[in-house]
This record gives sequence, C-alpha cells and structure tokens, in this order.
Amino acid sequence: MVGEDEKMIKKILQKAWEFLQHPVETFRISKDDRFTEVLTYYLILFFLDIVLTLVFSSGDLVMLAKRGFPNVGGTIDPFMFFLIIFGNDLFRTLFLGTLGLLTGGILIHIGVYLTGGRKGMKKTFMALMYGLTPYLVTSWITSLVSQVGIGGDIIAFSGVVIIVGWTIVVIFYGVRELQEISSERAGVVVAVPLVVLPFIAVVLFTLVVLLSWGQGMVYSREMMAPPIKFSLDRNGDTITLKNLGLRTVNQIRLDEISRLEVRLNGVLNGTIGTATGSERTFFAPSCPAKVAIIAVFTNGTRREITTIKDECINNFTNITMKKSGKTVTVRNNGGPRLGEVAELWVKSGLQANQSLGTAPGSEISWTDNTKSCSFQVTVDAHLKNGRTWRIVDEEVDTSVPWGPIRSCN
Repeated sequence: MVGEDEKMIKKILQKAWEFLQHPVETFRISKDDRFTEVLTYYLILFFLDIVLTLVFSSGDLVMLAKRGFPNVGGTIDPFMFFLIIFGNDLFRTLFLGTLGLLTGGILIHIGVYLTGGRKGMKKTFMALMYGLTPYLVTSWITSLVSQVGIGGDIIAFSGVVIIVGWTIVVIFYGVRELQEISSERAGVVVAVPLVVLPFIAVVLFTLVVLLSWGQGMVYSREMMAPPIKFSLDRNGDTITLKNLGLRTVNQIRLDEISRLEVRLNGVLNGTIGTATGSERTFFAPSCPAKVAIIAVFTNGTRREITTIKDECINNFTNITMKKSGKTVTVRNNGGPRLGEVAELWVKSGLQANQSLGTAPGSEISWTDNTKSCSFQVTVDAHLKNGRTWRIVDEEVDTSVPWGPIRSCN
C-alpha cells in the first residue's frame, strides 16, 4: 500500500513538472483523464502547498495566535479580519484553493458555454485544476522569500505577480485544449474571472467596511493610526504623557474602556485617564524610552492601542550637515532645550572631537581627505546637569544641501 502511494505521488509530481515545462502538450495527452484522477492530483498538490506555506509562514501565525484577531471592545474587527485573511499566505492559499476554485470554475464555465464550448463543466474544472499547477507548486516559495528581511516582501510580491501570470497562461491553454475552442474564445473566457472576481472583492470589501461602520468604526486613510491621540514631552529625567482625545476618525468608543494602562519599556507604570486632557508624569531617566498604552475594555479584553518612542534627542537642538568637495560642515540650528546644553562635541572618522558652539547658527568645518564618500558623524550633547546624550549618529550625503547624510553621489 505504501509503495502504491509513493508511486502515485511520484506520478503526480512528474505530471506537475510536465505541466510547468510543456503545458500545451501535457493538456493534449490529458484530455481523457478521469475527473477523479484530476481531483486527486489537485488535492495532493494543494495539500503539499498548504504544508510548505504553513512551515514558512509559521512566524506570522505565531504572532497572530499571541495577539489574537484585532478587536474593538472584544468584538472581532471585520475590516482587519479581512486584511489578515488576504494578507497572510496560508489563509490566502486556503481561500483561493477552495472558494476561489469553485467560484472561478463556475465563472469560467459560464464563459465557455457562452463562447460555444460544449464539453461539459467537468472539463472546465479539469482545465482549472490542472491549470493551477504553477501556483500550487511555487506559491510557497514567496512565503520563504518574504522572511528574508529588508527587500524580502518586495521580492515576494514580484514573485506572486509572476506566478499568477504564469498560472493564468496555463489555465488559458487548459480551457482551449480541453474545451476545444479557439484561442480568441479561450482568451475571452479566462478574462471574465479577471474582471468579475476583483469586482466581487470590491463589493465584499465595501460590505466589510459598512459592517465595521455599523459597529461604530469608520475607516479612512487614518485607519491604521492609534484611535486615541497622545503627546509625549520630556523635561530632564521626567516624561509627561497627555491624552489628546479620540481621533476624528476613531476605531473605539470611550465607554468601552475601563482604563488605559501605561507601560514604560515593557514595565507597568500606572494608568492615565480616558478623558481628554488627562496627564501622567513619571520618572524616565533611561533613553530611549518606549511608552506603550494598553486599553483595558469593560469586558476584560486588552489591546495595545499605541506605542510612542522617546529618543531623548529631538528637543535639545537640530543639527544639520553638508559636504562640499572635501569640506564637511556641521551646523547647530538651535532647539527648545538648547539652554540645557553646556557643550556640543562633534566626532567624525579619524577626526578628533571638536567643540560646536551652543549658540544657534554655530558651525564648524573640516577637510575630509578620505576617498570614501560615506562616513559617520556623531554629535554628543553634554548637559549642564552632567548627563550626556548622543543626539546625532548619521552618515554624510552630498545629495542633500543641508540634512542628515545617508549616501554620496
């Protein structure tokens, strides 16, 4: 029995390889395949695709399991649920491989019938199940690539576009060969779902948004923004957090919240009032400081609604730089807390520390003889209270007249 299963799987994988290499010839020799054989072929490839996608998208699923679906007052947020379902590789594969297959098959067969195809609906679904081979065999690769880090998502998206285009071409060949219609008619048939399915998606998306609206949630370009606005102001070693109230376009109602917890660098630091204008001042000598606000709802559920990072450097002074030829210039443009600064020290590469005046508009320049056009510049603020903050740690960029320097021409 095991040997027979191995032979069947080997045969299916061999046929999938033939569809990838020579789809037209493979469809022609598969015209007389039984529907049950084609269904078995499809289900095995679909199962393998799900397993591989699950393996390489497990990190996203673990994160989702820890956080749970986005909710508003304990109720599943349908809008975010929609985004998660179609944004997660595994959920998208499950959806396309089941409902997508059924819907697409029906739409394609309607087109086949209207254009003169009379080989029956089974042939249409056979063409579609065989035609989905490129997607089933390769879509899991995009899940792997998306984990690569910087650039991974872009490469994965490009891969999805290529895979989808490839799959559409193979489905086109399948419809043409199995329904025995002309290329022109087959092209029209395959184009129908490409128009109708996006329309259905837009309608579904609209219904989801209206459902969200009915639950007291309205979405716009600010939908991903924190539902409650907060401001953060540092004064020496203390931070003042202020509740600025609900956004005009908000995702929650205040009567659903029992309290707002404040966490400083992951540690509970107390609560802040839900009323607009409420403030909390606390001691935060460490820098940078990460302040998270967690809403605790009346039904006991919790949701982190925003995180604010205090870099501790923005309020002292604004430092800009430029490079002209071999000359590097650093300028002190001043800032609201410049009066707390006793000295500003500039360091770059092999250059010794240089003092930059504390008066707004102060500048220092030096000649850089290195051949490299990219080098680090750091500026440390020595405060009158004895503390020292690194307020600049950047690279020089000749493409920006005055500003942080990232690269050179």
